[in-house]
Amino acid sequence: MKLWNFIANEWVEPNSWQKELKIGDIYAVHPNRIVLGKQYVPAPTVYGRITGDEMCEPGFFMALAYSQWSPQGEAGEFCICEATHQLTEEQFKRAQSAGWPELTEIIGEE
Repeated sequence: MKLWNFIANEWVEPNSWQKELKIGDIYAVHPNRIVLGKQYVPAPTVYGRITGDEMCEPGFFMALAYSQWSPQGEAGEFCICEATHQLTEEQFKRAQSAGWPELTEIIGEE
């Protein structure tokens, strides 16, 4: 199953851990970037919690996502191939308490 990764701007095969994501799981997207015109611009880490899968295509979920740009959270569709890390509840709460910092502040350098 190949899915379009909007961050990488290419078709990708999800990793095995991404295929196992389910409702209630927590993920992060880091490093993150957005497309502005023809340029990629760095964006803050996104922290998300998968909330549902009703009316979603395979490989997609509904999620509530947070970042420094959206500290109150934003609901939307999420593609599993965009997640770069699966997080624990403790890591998610630590990120929330710290104001959604860059992921390296929560899990350290990899």
